[in-house]
Amino acid sequence: MKRRGIDTRRVFNPAMLSALVSSRQFAAAREFARRHPDPKSTPIPEIVDHLGETFLGRSVLDPDPLANKLTRRAIAPVRGTEIIMVVGAGCYFSRDALQDIVLDAPLLAKLRAANLLVLMSPGGALPTDFVKQWNQKHREMPLYIAYRREEWRNVDVREVPHFFVFRNGVLQASVSGWPKEGNKAALLKALGG
Repeated sequence: MKRRGIDTRRVFNPAMLSALVSSRQFAAAREFARRHPDPKSTPIPEIVDHLGETFLGRSVLDPDPLANKLTRRAIAPVRGTEIIMVVGAGCYFSRDALQDIVLDAPLLAKLRAANLLVLMSPGGALPTDFVKQWNQKHREMPLYIAYRREEWRNVDVREVPHFFVFRNGVLQASVSGWPKEGNKAALLKALGG
């Protein structure tokens, strides 16, 4: 593109950087940002990864509330019931669902008893500011960023919010969406009561 005289700064460079970060290719993203500096781009966070590339299992990125750093940590398999709620930072339905659940103490208690894990959509952007702000206000229901889509194949998300109910690792039910009146009844039914 440079040989052809095409300016890549406005469209191509941000899209490429976003794609590298979304696919969790942080070293390549840092190198791309170094070679194509843009003062308006969001700094790429430092990644603390003690699991390494050979890790097999599920993992999340946990944002440091005080620094531009993400720590990768393993999510252990759950025996019994597990509910995974997948949300999107830019989705108003996701934000409504998060807020409604936090304000409904009996529902939150039931979800926490069912091993609730709240994830930002796998393979998406890194909404670290949104996650940090939410986690500072709502420690009873923290958000995590899924590390790689491949680790979360069993949470196939087409729309958010989306709830997946597993028993001993086997998908039992899913509930999609959060209309204005909420989706509490469907969620409780999926949990079995």
